[in-house]
Amino acid sequence: MRRLSLLFVLGVAACGGRTDLSEDTPPPTLLERGRAYVESFDVARAALEDSLVDPTNGYSRRRLDRYTEDEWGALVEFRPRVRFPGEGDWSDDTWDAPFDEASLLALGERAFSAYPVQLRPELAIDDVESYGAWPGSFVEVQTPAGVSRALTCATCHARPGQPGVPNHRFDLGRLMDDWAGAQTANSEWGPGAVDVTGDDIDNPTAIPDLRPIAYQTHLHRAATIVNDPIALAVRTETLILTSLNENLRPPRIVAR
Repeated sequence: MRRLSLLFVLGVAACGGRTDLSEDTPPPTLLERGRAYVESFDVARAALEDSLVDPTNGYSRRRLDRYTEDEWGALVEFRPRVRFPGEGDWSDDTWDAPFDEASLLALGERAFSAYPVQLRPELAIDDVESYGAWPGSFVEVQTPAGVSRALTCATCHARPGQPGVPNHRFDLGRLMDDWAGAQTANSEWGPGAVDVTGDDIDNPTAIPDLRPIAYQTHLHRAATIVNDPIALAVRTETLILTSLNENLRPPRIVAR
């Protein structure tokens, strides 16, 4: 768990931008770089631009057009109270932490398992565990409209006691169809596959294994993002933001 959490912490412990350092100037530490990313939108924006292999594809254009201080940067930060189903008390999380390694590691572990990345009412279906959403892999969330259930990183990217391992038992497509009472192409995805693109094309992909990320030079199956701690942070931040229908954004300190 510590190794995986550190991967996510590295997402905030880096800064982008184009800084010229003299030979006498030591490079910034991970914590210094992380603070720059969290506190400076310009740092995050520069990192986004630097990470995109092809700035003309749909994924890149959407982010280059909207990852600005006036658009996505102006959205309200999503800092919800959550609880695991079956628990009586709501958390008092502020989704923040002091800027030291131990605190950030603890926040990373908590965010991986409990930060809501996508509100899914389908998770309220009876016997949801039969669809592969094991207890502790999703949360209940307080929202202005009431209590909703939500996916977390762990829903797809963990098994009990094994963070980062793909949950190839999770059958989201069948869950969606059973909740709606309709048979669609979703049911044909099969366990361990999800359609994460908003292109109105049925093109599911296998849930990936997160454990090798630290050793990969590029992200995505098509290697469209140059891998770097800050690039991973921006990629995760914008993924959560779009999964929340571009109405809310996660605090950058937990987008790792």
